[in-house]
Amino acid sequence: DQHDSTNKSQVLLLRLYDDKQLDPLGERWKKGTELWSRSLPIPASNSNAKEASSSFHLQGHVPTIQPWTAETPHLYTLTLLLRNNHPLDNYSNKQQCNAYPQVESCRIGFRSIQINHDGILTVNHRRITLCGANRHEHDPDNGKVLTLPSMIRDIQLLKQNNFNAVRTSHYPNAVEFYRLCDYFGLYVCDEANIECHGVLPLGKLANCVAWEESFVSRVVRMVQRDINHPCILLWSLGNESGR
Repeated sequence: DQHDSTNKSQVLLLRLYDDKQLDPLGERWKKGTELWSRSLPIPASNSNAKEASSSFHLQGHVPTIQPWTAETPHLYTLTLLLRNNHPLDNYSNKQQCNAYPQVESCRIGFRSIQINHDGILTVNHRRITLCGANRHEHDPDNGKVLTLPSMIRDIQLLKQNNFNAVRTSHYPNAVEFYRLCDYFGLYVCDEANIECHGVLPLGKLANCVAWEESFVSRVVRMVQRDINHPCILLWSLGNESGR
C-alpha cells in the first residue's frame, strides 16, 4: 500500500540477506551479506485520495540458495523499503528521517512442494515421510494464555521424539508459533477455524449460502497471513464442517 502517496514518486527497494539467527527469540544474530536486490519505481499517483494501492509482480534468480526443509531450516531476511524518490542530498537532516516512510522485514525460506504423478509428496523434489501430531493452543499452567517458552517447549518435545510435522487443530495459531516452526524446522498443517460439526444436521452451516462469506473470509485471512512461512506444508480448509 502507498499511504499518503498523492503526487509523490517513490521506489520500492527489496533486499535479501543471508544473516543467521542464533537463538529462537531472535535476540542474537550473525551479520550476513546482501545476496540479491531489486528496485521497483512506483509512479506518482494522480488521485486526490490520501491512500492509493499498487500491485507488483517480479521474479529473479538468487544464486547459492540453501533450500528450507524440516531437517535443514535455512532462513534468510527479506527487507522492503519504501523510499521517496528524491536525491538524499536534497534532504535536511530532519527530512532524511522521512526519506523512507515505511520499512518492513521478514524471515523467509526457499522450498518447493509437489505431489508427483505417483501421488508421492515431495519437498524440494525429494520424497518425505510425515510423522506428525495435533496441537491445541493450551498451556498446562496458564490455560489458553501461551508464552514463547511454552511454544518452544512444545516444538522441542516434538522434534526430540522424531516428529517432523504438526497440525494446528482446530484453528490458526499465534503468529509467533509459525516463526518458531520456521526456525526449528517443523512442517505445519495450517487449519482454518471453521469447525461447526456441533450444529445438526452435520454440514448444515457449510451447505448454507448465508454462511458462505463467513467461511470463505476465515480461510482467506488465514492464507493471507501465513502464506510466506516456509514451514507450512498443507492447508486444512474444511475440517469437521461438512457432512
